[in-house]
Amino acid sequence: MRHTISSKVKNKGTKNRNRSRMLDAVARYIEENGPSTVYSISDGARFKNGRLIKNNNSFKSTVSLALILSRDPRFVKVEKLTRENTYLWGNACEVITED
Repeated sequence: MRHTISSKVKNKGTKNRNRSRMLDAVARYIEENGPSTVYSISDGARFKNGRLIKNNNSFKSTVSLALILSRDPRFVKVEKLTRENTYLWGNACEVITED
């Protein structure tokens, strides 16, 4: 018989830790490549160990990544691309210093 851990006992801090590592990887990607769409971020952003963020268990979809980016104060929507109906995301500190 296998013992499974119920959701009440499971450590809830791992989800936030994984999300913060993913957002750190996104911040590094934007810093290196400039403002980018969520699709290019998910295809190119890597953790410090070299793995893509989209291959991680905490990455659900590009829609959820966009929601997470909109809630994090480190990221801002720079420009709306009407043809693709997406936004360019950038680091908030870089956008403020450019103005």
